[in-house]
Amino acid sequence: MKRQWANEELVEHWSLDAEDRTLLGNKTGATRLGFAVLLKFFRQEGRFPQYKHEVPGIVITYLATQVGVAPEAYLQYAWQGRTIEYHRAQIREALGFRESTVADAEEVTAWLVEQVLPREHHEERLRDMAYQRFRALHLEAPTPARITRLIRSARHTFEQRLYETTLARLPKETQTALDALLDAEEHDEGEHDEGVQVVTLQELRMDPGRGAWRPCYKRWPSSDAFGNSISLPTSSLALPTKCWPSIATVPAWKSHHACAPTTPPSASRIFPPSVCCAPRRLPMGWSIC
Repeated sequence: MKRQWANEELVEHWSLDAEDRTLLGNKTGATRLGFAVLLKFFRQEGRFPQYKHEVPGIVITYLATQVGVAPEAYLQYAWQGRTIEYHRAQIREALGFRESTVADAEEVTAWLVEQVLPREHHEERLRDMAYQRFRALHLEAPTPARITRLIRSARHTFEQRLYETTLARLPKETQTALDALLDAEEHDEGEHDEGVQVVTLQELRMDPGRGAWRPCYKRWPSSDAFGNSISLPTSSLALPTKCWPSIATVPAWKSHHACAPTTPPSASRIFPPSVCCAPRRLPMGWSIC
């Protein structure tokens, strides 16, 4: 949660309405202020604060003024024990939420894989969308650390599915040609069949150009996964048209393509074929540019 709030933001997001005041009931002192903080924080974030000082001081002061309790009383509110657990349960029930379970987390993970990751890979936006999903399902969101693990699990699942689907669409001769780029330094030129053009990985890296979405290529006319005219690094790769899975949009492919220049050839050997032959692990120019 951000630490600074303008006055108009405090009024909009942290003002107690009639329903909030009804829930406060006859609570007094630190208990009254602590409950108000939990309630408004949950309305704002879809979860309870992990620790007392996660709530900005300016917010505590604003709420303290509304409930008629000194801001310092917040420090006396017990952050563990039966009282705070009862308050949390009371707030969840009043707002129609329940605690999330492992099964709920798995459901949100699957939703990210199916609905979000094909078009979005930015960490913060994935986090925001995960929180929104828990809120839409009327579930108390897990802690930020658990949300991070959930996102990592979803990304791993999506990437593995993407790699495996891509590999399944590549002909055997294409996979062999891709492997040849890694093996080229281990063989003499005389070992290649006559008339077969071989472009080594070293050759592709000699003049990579600036680090961008469209680096330098040896250009042959072809078409990309979406039927657009493009240039591929070499015709000997025999890349089929529309070989890239429909589960990933162009922004998703760009995200994977950005990793390629920083992955050394030797590192590809430690990954299974579905990863080594996927665009994320290919040298510059092997994506759908």
